[in-house]
Amino acid sequence: MKTADSFNVFEAAYEPLRVELFAGARVEGRVLYRSTDGTHLVIASRYPDGVRYRGVGSYEYREAFYIVQGTGSRTLADGTKQDIRAGDLILVMPGLEQRVVYDPGLANVAFFWSAGKPLPDFTVGLTLPALAD
Repeated sequence: MKTADSFNVFEAAYEPLRVELFAGARVEGRVLYRSTDGTHLVIASRYPDGVRYRGVGSYEYREAFYIVQGTGSRTLADGTKQDIRAGDLILVMPGLEQRVVYDPGLANVAFFWSAGKPLPDFTVGLTLPALAD
Protein backbone atom coordinates (compact mmCIF):
# COMPACT_ATOMS: atom_id res chain seq x y z
CA MET A 1 0.00 0.00 0.00
CA LYS A 2 1.36 3.44 -0.86
CA THR A 3 0.29 6.17 1.51
CA ALA A 4 1.32 9.58 2.82
CA ASP A 5 1.61 9.68 6.60
CA SER A 6 0.58 13.34 6.80
CA PHE A 7 -0.17 16.17 4.40
CA ASN A 8 -1.16 19.80 4.91
CA VAL A 9 -3.24 20.78 1.87
CA PHE A 10 -2.58 24.49 2.51
CA GLU A 11 1.21 24.39 2.89
CA ALA A 12 2.59 21.25 1.21
CA ALA A 13 4.28 21.11 -2.19
CA TYR A 14 2.16 20.10 -5.17
CA GLU A 15 3.23 19.04 -8.67
CA PRO A 16 1.79 20.02 -12.06
CA LEU A 17 -1.00 17.61 -13.04
CA ARG A 18 -2.16 17.14 -16.62
CA VAL A 19 -5.83 16.27 -16.83
CA GLU A 20 -7.22 15.91 -20.34
CA LEU A 21 -10.76 16.67 -19.14
CA PHE A 22 -9.62 20.14 -18.01
CA ALA A 23 -8.41 21.16 -21.50
CA GLY A 24 -5.05 22.60 -20.52
CA ALA A 25 -6.12 24.41 -17.35
CA ARG A 26 -3.40 24.66 -14.72
CA VAL A 27 -3.92 21.98 -12.08
CA GLU A 28 -1.61 20.96 -9.25
CA GLY A 29 -1.86 17.60 -7.52
CA ARG A 30 -0.43 15.38 -4.85
CA VAL A 31 -1.11 11.66 -4.52
CA LEU A 32 -2.00 10.85 -0.91
CA TYR A 33 -2.82 7.16 -1.32
CA ARG A 34 -2.91 4.58 -4.09
CA SER A 35 -3.59 0.90 -3.39
CA THR A 36 -1.15 -1.61 -4.82
CA ASP A 37 -3.93 -3.24 -6.88
CA GLY A 38 -4.90 0.14 -8.38
CA THR A 39 -8.51 0.06 -7.15
CA HIS A 40 -8.31 2.97 -4.66
CA LEU A 41 -6.82 6.44 -5.04
CA VAL A 42 -6.83 9.60 -2.93
CA ILE A 43 -5.40 12.76 -4.49
CA ALA A 44 -5.28 16.38 -3.36
CA SER A 45 -5.69 18.93 -6.15
CA ARG A 46 -5.81 22.68 -6.44
CA TYR A 47 -6.82 24.94 -9.29
CA PRO A 48 -4.93 28.26 -9.09
CA ASP A 49 -6.72 29.77 -12.11
CA GLY A 50 -9.98 27.85 -11.77
CA VAL A 51 -11.38 25.40 -14.31
CA ARG A 52 -14.60 24.63 -16.20
CA TYR A 53 -15.50 21.19 -17.50
CA ARG A 54 -18.34 18.85 -18.43
CA GLY A 55 -18.28 15.38 -16.97
CA VAL A 56 -20.29 12.22 -16.57
CA GLY A 57 -20.03 9.97 -13.52
CA SER A 58 -18.31 6.71 -14.40
CA TYR A 59 -20.00 3.33 -14.23
CA GLU A 60 -16.57 1.67 -13.79
CA TYR A 61 -15.56 3.48 -10.61
CA ARG A 62 -16.95 5.78 -7.95
CA GLU A 63 -15.74 9.24 -7.00
CA ALA A 64 -16.21 11.71 -4.17
CA PHE A 65 -14.67 15.15 -3.65
CA TYR A 66 -14.18 17.05 -0.40
CA ILE A 67 -13.82 20.79 -1.00
CA VAL A 68 -11.00 22.04 1.22
CA GLN A 69 -11.05 25.70 0.19
CA GLY A 70 -12.66 27.92 -2.37
CA THR A 71 -15.96 28.03 -4.20
CA GLY A 72 -17.54 26.94 -7.44
CA SER A 73 -20.71 25.40 -8.78
CA ARG A 74 -22.08 22.46 -10.67
CA THR A 75 -25.11 22.33 -12.92
CA LEU A 76 -26.83 19.01 -13.41
CA ALA A 77 -28.35 17.81 -16.68
CA ASP A 78 -31.85 18.77 -15.48
CA GLY A 79 -30.70 22.39 -14.95
CA THR A 80 -30.39 22.21 -11.18
CA LYS A 81 -27.50 24.43 -10.06
CA GLN A 82 -25.62 23.66 -6.85
CA ASP A 83 -23.09 25.99 -5.27
CA ILE A 84 -19.86 24.39 -4.05
CA ARG A 85 -17.88 25.73 -1.09
CA ALA A 86 -15.30 24.66 1.46
CA GLY A 87 -16.60 21.85 3.64
CA ASP A 88 -18.82 20.26 0.96
CA LEU A 89 -18.51 16.55 0.22
CA ILE A 90 -19.71 15.75 -3.30
CA LEU A 91 -20.52 12.21 -4.43
CA VAL A 92 -20.63 11.80 -8.21
CA MET A 93 -23.18 9.11 -9.06
CA PRO A 94 -22.69 6.78 -12.06
CA GLY A 95 -24.10 8.36 -15.22
CA LEU A 96 -24.55 11.79 -13.60
CA GLU A 97 -24.04 14.50 -16.21
CA GLN A 98 -22.79 17.82 -14.89
CA ARG A 99 -21.09 21.08 -15.81
CA VAL A 100 -18.59 22.04 -13.14
CA VAL A 101 -16.94 25.39 -12.41
CA TYR A 102 -14.11 25.66 -9.91
CA ASP A 103 -13.32 29.28 -9.08
CA PRO A 104 -9.64 30.31 -8.89
CA GLY A 105 -8.00 28.96 -5.73
CA LEU A 106 -10.33 26.00 -5.18
CA ALA A 107 -8.66 22.97 -3.57
CA ASN A 108 -10.15 19.52 -3.05
CA VAL A 109 -9.32 16.00 -1.98
CA ALA A 110 -10.71 13.40 -4.37
CA PHE A 111 -11.44 9.77 -3.56
CA PHE A 112 -11.76 7.22 -6.38
CA TRP A 113 -12.55 3.53 -5.90
CA SER A 114 -13.66 0.53 -7.94
CA ALA A 115 -14.91 -2.97 -7.21
CA GLY A 116 -11.85 -4.84 -8.44
CA LYS A 117 -10.91 -3.26 -11.76
CA PRO A 118 -7.86 -0.92 -11.69
CA LEU A 119 -8.67 2.77 -12.01
CA PRO A 120 -7.56 4.88 -14.96
CA ASP A 121 -4.20 6.51 -14.24
CA PHE A 122 -5.21 10.02 -13.15
CA THR A 123 -1.75 10.65 -11.73
CA VAL A 124 0.60 10.43 -14.71
CA GLY A 125 3.80 12.28 -13.84
CA LEU A 126 3.08 12.68 -10.12
CA THR A 127 5.39 11.32 -7.44
CA LEU A 128 3.86 8.48 -5.44
CA PRO A 129 4.15 8.59 -1.64
CA ALA A 130 6.73 6.36 -0.02
CA LEU A 131 5.67 2.87 1.00
CA ALA A 132 4.25 2.77 4.51
CA ASP A 133 5.25 0.02 6.94
